[in-house]
This record gives sequence, structure tokens and C-alpha cells, in this order.
Amino acid sequence: MLVTFTRTGERRYAVRATLEGMPDVEMNPAPGYDPFMPHDLQHFIVERALGIDGAIYGQLAAGGTVGTFHSVVKPGDHRAASRARRNQDRKSSRLMSGHEEDCARSERATYVCWHDWLSHSKEPALRAKGLAIRVHKKLKTCAAVMCVNSVRQST
Repeated sequence: MLVTFTRTGERRYAVRATLEGMPDVEMNPAPGYDPFMPHDLQHFIVERALGIDGAIYGQLAAGGTVGTFHSVVKPGDHRAASRARRNQDRKSSRLMSGHEEDCARSERATYVCWHDWLSHSKEPALRAKGLAIRVHKKLKTCAAVMCVNSVRQST
């Protein structure tokens, strides 16, 4: 599978996936624009590194659309393109069911890795953003512990 990330405008990008024997699929516009690293590129890296096969790029590699990619319509036989799109949508529905946890795991891992990457940046503004998220997470954890302890004390 060949995946291409293309900047399409100011604060916009698209993702196209080409898989042998399947119609190309594209998400345009793609969510999560970032001037340094698009959100879906982060997913691509994290899923490959952690071996998360049932999330976005694993489903694309298996011929699905993940519900967010759409077949690229090429000039020519519109009936054939429509038929291919329906087949791909059916396959995508089958691939998506049962992989919700892989998708959620990919989102969580992407979030953690992105903010860790930011906190190690040479750019002070990016580093501060990454560290602020770490502090926020520690505060949330502390608040959760305090809440549990207060419930234990009241019972």
C-alpha cells in the first residue's frame, strides 16, 4: 500500500491510499492539520510501530475505507466505479466491526506520542505545549485519585 499525504491549501491536507488491485481511496480534507505533522501521519507511524492492525491503516490495507476515505472517481465507466464503490463499502463495514478497540488504542497512542514528541522539541513553544499536556494529565490523575479516596472515606 502506498499512502500519500498532500498539503491541499492553507491549514488543509489530504490522504490518498493506493492498493494494488483496488480503487484508490482518499480523505480530503483530512482532520487534524498541523504544520509539522498531520494527525493521520501520526496514526500511520504509531500503528506501524505498535503493530495495531485493525485501526485506520490496517483496514485500508485490507481494502476498507474506515468510513472516512472515499473512492477516487476516475473518468470513464461510472457504472463500474459505482459498483466498485458499493463493494468496497460492504467490505469496509465488515472490517470496521470488531475493531473499535484497535481504533481507540490508535487514538490514545497517537495522542500520547504526539505530546511526547512535542515535549522533546527544540522549539520552545512546541516544548511548552507538550509539557502543558503532561501537567494537565497529572492533574487529572491526581483529581481522579482524590475523588476515589473521598468516596472511600464517605462509605
